[in-house]
Amino acid sequence: MERTALRLATVAALLNGGNEPWPTVAGEYVYDSLLDDVVDVIPARRKPVIIVRTDDDEHLFRGYQISGRQCRLLIEIGVLTASTYKLSTGQELPKVDWPPTDSALEAFLDMLEWQVLNALYGFSDWALWYKEDMKYGTVGSLVSLPRYSAPDRGAVRLAVRTLQLACALPPECIAQPRNEYDGPTLPFLPMNYINVVGCIIMKGNGAFKKSVLELKRTIDRYGPVPTPTYPAFQRVWAELPKWNIEAEWRIEQAVPFISNGIITQKVILGKPYIASS
Repeated sequence: MERTALRLATVAALLNGGNEPWPTVAGEYVYDSLLDDVVDVIPARRKPVIIVRTDDDEHLFRGYQISGRQCRLLIEIGVLTASTYKLSTGQELPKVDWPPTDSALEAFLDMLEWQVLNALYGFSDWALWYKEDMKYGTVGSLVSLPRYSAPDRGAVRLAVRTLQLACALPPECIAQPRNEYDGPTLPFLPMNYINVVGCIIMKGNGAFKKSVLELKRTIDRYGPVPTPTYPAFQRVWAELPKWNIEAEWRIEQAVPFISNGIITQKVILGKPYIASS
């Protein structure tokens, strides 16, 4: 869920929450993970797009405790072009793909990359929310990598680049047990996810807000996990190693055990059973 929150927050910053003016020349063509079918690319015209993905996710442990977490955020920036290709039947079909790059396209990608960094780490409202409120920053380096076509297609450099950012993420939220007398608890979702989605729904707009609302309905239905409950407090053990004595007190609970130590009624203890060797 933390990766989902990271991707949604990144797309929100790159889209200005779905509100114009757009922070990049890609405009509203910013996608989460999957590039949808872009069918309105006109042949001989070009359309800049941005795709946000998450990749490697590493948890660091100290003993049994998670001491840190790093996730690789990928932001693909590129320029799509449309062309047609013929089937064996002679039918022509449209094809949208990354074209070979040239000096003009490389300058365009440099400009788009600069706009992406401003949208994420600049001083717009959504950039400040992204880096200060949600605290999505980089740890280590930011790498900008070119892409090439497959070797059987000549290994030609294409008009697309991938920005790789190592982001520090909190560990996934694990439900902590509660005492059964603390009262009923509702199933829950991680707080970062709730904060990101809530901000987008409150301040977002357009098709982006609509897609987040659809995602929220799905996760609200299938995502929440119940809070586990401690069993009733039934017995106390004491061990005295110096005298090799073990003692057990069986507790007859007249009132519920209160985990915060505030007891409003007397707790009755039975006689201890002491066994010595």
